[in-house]
Amino acid sequence: GVRGFVLTADAAFLEPYEAGLTGEQRALAALEQALAAWYPDLYSLVAPAETALREWRDATAVPQIELVTDGRRASAIALVQTGEGEALFDDVRATLDRVTTAIEAERAVTRAELVDRIDRLFTVSVVGAL
Repeated sequence: GVRGFVLTADAAFLEPYEAGLTGEQRALAALEQALAAWYPDLYSLVAPAETALREWRDATAVPQIELVTDGRRASAIALVQTGEGEALFDDVRATLDRVTTAIEAERAVTRAELVDRIDRLFTVSVVGAL
């Protein structure tokens, strides 16, 4: 990732980051679409995740990559050592965890409602058969 690139200046370390950039927009679009279709009340959780990702990228990843690319690796290492990037990425994880937790809670409610409906249908079917 970015930290590996900063420490080594080896561009191969940027491959996961670059792949993540490509996948990020597709994943966020798919998440927005799924939430809009299945859990519209949770749709508002996507914007904070996008914001956290953008803040991490703009404040950490891009500046560090640019510093190394410009031959100022020591400055990039100093940025890594501040811990700011790690804290911002922790915010990304926490935001995505909130989305996941909310989706899981909604799925549990939906599952319980489905089980309840099946139980009622079974009861009606049994009573009707008698």
